[in-house]
Amino acid sequence: ASNPNNFMALENGTPLGTMGAFISEESGNVIANIVGVFVSKEARGKGVGSKLMKAVLSKSKKIRA
Repeated sequence: ASNPNNFMALENGTPLGTMGAFISEESGNVIANIVGVFVSKEARGKGVGSKLMKAVLSKSKKIRA
């Protein structure tokens, strides 16, 4: 079964970006399906999307542990 997950990047309480992912385990493999990404204009080019993806990967690794 897939679990919906929402990730948000904040700076001093201000949202910079968000990413949605369905994370599941199938046949011994963890699969993360990214369903939406948004980064504010002001935060683009500053690594916010990369940090959100790292958060998804980190959560995915915890499922397997």
